[in-house]
Amino acid sequence: MAKNRPTLLVGNIKEANGSVVTDREKQEVVFRGSIGFRAVYGNKRIESLNLIRLNLHAKGVKSAEGFTGVIGLKLSDPEYKTRFDLKSGALSSTFQSTLHYPLIDRKLGFRDVKKVTGDTCFVPYVETVKGKLEGRLPEELKPDNGQSLQAEFKVIAEIAEHYIRAIREFRCVVVLDLSWLFSAAEVLRIQPVFIGTGPDDDTATGSSYLTLMRRAASMWSRCGSERCISFSYNPPIYIDEDQYRVIDNETEFWNFSNEIAVDDAVEIFFAEQLETTLAVDYGGGGTYNSGTESARIVTCDQQLDVPCPAPCGHGSCGDVNYYHLAHELGHVLNLDHPDGAYGLAPSTANSVMEGSGFCLDNPNAQSAMNCRNASNPLLYWGESICWGTPDIDD
Repeated sequence: MAKNRPTLLVGNIKEANGSVVTDREKQEVVFRGSIGFRAVYGNKRIESLNLIRLNLHAKGVKSAEGFTGVIGLKLSDPEYKTRFDLKSGALSSTFQSTLHYPLIDRKLGFRDVKKVTGDTCFVPYVETVKGKLEGRLPEELKPDNGQSLQAEFKVIAEIAEHYIRAIREFRCVVVLDLSWLFSAAEVLRIQPVFIGTGPDDDTATGSSYLTLMRRAASMWSRCGSERCISFSYNPPIYIDEDQYRVIDNETEFWNFSNEIAVDDAVEIFFAEQLETTLAVDYGGGGTYNSGTESARIVTCDQQLDVPCPAPCGHGSCGDVNYYHLAHELGHVLNLDHPDGAYGLAPSTANSVMEGSGFCLDNPNAQSAMNCRNASNPLLYWGESICWGTPDIDD
């Protein structure tokens, strides 16, 4: 193995027994998620082992403020130093995470950020968590590509910066298999939601789904030389609610997005169309809860059938917005516009994260910085191949 070559030690947390202390009581929960370490191997030994991933999510708990909804945590920084004793295998790491749960949205709404015409991104308040991870790996650990090993970790964390104080502390014990990899695929599960009676309904929405999702998958596959980001897909869920075929106002937009909630997937809701003014203002769709476990997208099939003449006063009509969904999934992955309008993670000018609008497609370009900065608590380690290279090297 080449000296000083970084290697990943990763695993998915299928079920970790734990507890959440709320302002009401201590409650038992089951956490799921993923964990990862970056090892540097040199001089025939591991020289450093740092924590690069600790995603946790769990079903909601009761609090004095109400039911929290699904709980999600992810690391605040890309990497945290880990104390690791190669001889004994003991390790420990202190970290900081962001915590989100839908009760915060119900109490506070969304952050007051600059409005951007032609694109809408509802950014939530998140609380700050400070925690410690302790565990033990095999003695005299050595990287072996394809080798798996069992490990056990204990996570203890307290909420350091509150907004509503519903959750105070959480703990869990994680037992899982870890695997050594030179590179790893990071997968985000997608849940499409269509309006109709079922797959045999010829009038069901979602006619643009496959085209938009293929473009999105191709766009994020271009991260391959930085990291492999890909998607997995649940079968569509159909809801027989014709009032959402045409979204007339912000209230309907919000209500449609709350029709279905899947704990481990990002929901994408497809209407037929948005009322013209709303479509122009929102760019034909938008993202709620960017970067969190509750992230979801509302869009419409008119992305590929913008009315003619173009209602925006600029741009094109007809088959236009091929990279709309790739852009919105960037918001799901916590990415901002290049102008920083939403206060999310930085993105690159002239890339797919550039704001566009209903009559103007997002740029057909991916950037290395977009790839590096992408994050969401629902990302898990999976099997995929990314052959691409970012169009913009920054």
